[in-house]
Amino acid sequence: MQTKHVNRHDVHPVHPVHPVHPVHSVHSVHPVHSVHSVHPVHSVHSVHPVHSVHPVHSVHPVHPVHPVHSVHSVHHVHHVHPSILSIITNNLCGVMFTFFKISFCCLFVIQFSPLSVSSSVYASELATDSVLKSEKSQVPGLLKDFEPSAIRSVIEDEIPSLNIKTLSMLAIDGDHVVAEINGEWIFRFPGLKEFLPIVSRETLLLRQLQNKISVAIPLYEFVGKRVAFVGYRKIIGDGITEACYRSYSNELRQQTAEAIALFLSQFHCAMTAKEAAFLGYSPYDLPLEAIVKHQNFSSTEVDRIVREALNYAKSYSEKPENQVLLHNDLHGENFTFNLETNKLMGVIDFSDASIGDYSVEFSKLFTIHEDLAIRTSEAYAKLRSMPNPLKPAAAHYILRKANSLIQAQADNDEKRIAKHKQTLVRFVFTWDSLR
Repeated sequence: MQTKHVNRHDVHPVHPVHPVHPVHSVHSVHPVHSVHSVHPVHSVHSVHPVHSVHPVHSVHPVHPVHPVHSVHSVHHVHHVHPSILSIITNNLCGVMFTFFKISFCCLFVIQFSPLSVSSSVYASELATDSVLKSEKSQVPGLLKDFEPSAIRSVIEDEIPSLNIKTLSMLAIDGDHVVAEINGEWIFRFPGLKEFLPIVSRETLLLRQLQNKISVAIPLYEFVGKRVAFVGYRKIIGDGITEACYRSYSNELRQQTAEAIALFLSQFHCAMTAKEAAFLGYSPYDLPLEAIVKHQNFSSTEVDRIVREALNYAKSYSEKPENQVLLHNDLHGENFTFNLETNKLMGVIDFSDASIGDYSVEFSKLFTIHEDLAIRTSEAYAKLRSMPNPLKPAAAHYILRKANSLIQAQADNDEKRIAKHKQTLVRFVFTWDSLR
């Protein structure tokens, strides 16, 4: 069968045709309206003249299709041999199978790599935070008036749907102003500008910790746009005081210590120190040089335990595997207990979180009672199969109190000076008993 000859001048340049391997000869070309798709054909009878081709506004270089050296002319068309179709089909299937196999392997590595999963989660959170920061809305300012009427006005302006029936002030200090709304919501207002990034970081942290801790922790459901504040549902319960703990039986004391140890174990395992650093948390640090230079703390015995605590802190090996994200402020008011059942309901105020040796976490438990620090340290060591952190925790407690005493003396605050001196004098016996 003879085909009609195609005038090469009637065919305009076309888009690049990429090489197709491994076909070594092309016997037929089916009439095609677009060069982007070629369908397999069992037989081709003729190639009709091309009457019109729409103008092409941009001409790309034409890559050769082997072994056809020019796409401007086609002279003869024959029937496609079935074996050729078989070769084409088999090779296309092989290429597609290889492509999907490589894609699946890459997806598997990305999906199930712990570092990739973890990093992507935190990167997503930080990206979300970055978007929020880049919005055109102005950076929230600080609360200027700490009066209840001013706080009510700010909340009503930012959250008109919240019907305020009662408002009570819980705390007013240089760091934060805390108010309780309707006995159901807790609102915290940062008192200083430098606390604004801390609140933003804490918001991300608490979001990450949800469902990883068995007790309640805050979840900021309200975030101020014009005035800086955060609001979360109140965690029902009461703090634990030294007097309260003293009244406990041995059984209740052990129950309390084990509940706190479980929280700390879950908290320290919820996020690695590297992930915490990715969120912007920095290492826990005490001004040890200032403590070393200080000559007189209170008495000869207090000076002695401070020196011993310094030596212990310097010699204590801070191994990388002991570095965790610390809550770093576990005094009695940051726990919420159901005092009737003695059940730990929740933990609040993560604003002082930092990265450090896990033993630092137990130092503030001494502010409640030394027996609680001892029991909790033992329970934690058993839960995590790690060395008992009690001795280094006691050293950190001494150094913290020594630093507070130095600050009080710098401020000429006699009341605070007397309080910290008395605390250190009382702790001499506890420190010596831990040897």
